[in-house]
Amino acid sequence: EAIWKAMEAQQQEGKAKAIGVSNFNQSQLERLICTASSPLDCLQIELHAYFQQNSLVQFCRDNEIPICAYSPLASRGSAKLFDAAGISKEVPDLFNNPVVVEMTEKYSKTAAQVLLRHIVQKGIAVIPKSTNPGRMRENIEIFDFELSEDDMAALNALDQGESARVIDFGFFKGLAEGHPEYPF
Repeated sequence: EAIWKAMEAQQQEGKAKAIGVSNFNQSQLERLICTASSPLDCLQIELHAYFQQNSLVQFCRDNEIPICAYSPLASRGSAKLFDAAGISKEVPDLFNNPVVVEMTEKYSKTAAQVLLRHIVQKGIAVIPKSTNPGRMRENIEIFDFELSEDDMAALNALDQGESARVIDFGFFKGLAEGHPEYPF
């Protein structure tokens, strides 16, 4: 709460236009809402078709907290990083999921475009990481089509819950686990 108050002070002094938080769970958000004098401008969370965090998303909607989804493609690049660091962590492959593959053919779009559109169509901002100019362009080209209700439902049905979380900060051995504010 003290850090939030300091962030509010920065905003009031004109040093920050918007302030938000990342990786907060519902309990942490509830505490923050009770003490905040400024609204949260954003909650940044991991969110993708296999990990949709529906309860937290609904809580944020109910409390008018915009969400920004990081790792909206299930953090495909993390596998190499985990391997290089000697961390055994399975990274889900959304791109080859039969439901997604079928939609790429139906809409003549890439898997990334279908998956990003799914999240955006739910009213959630996405921040996919890419250093490839072609993929960056593709990631922007998601506003010229709309997924049908049935296709949205099919993608919603891919949710696997907490087991599909990729970024749990468990790779920071000794830092995350046991901390009183560890959100997961």
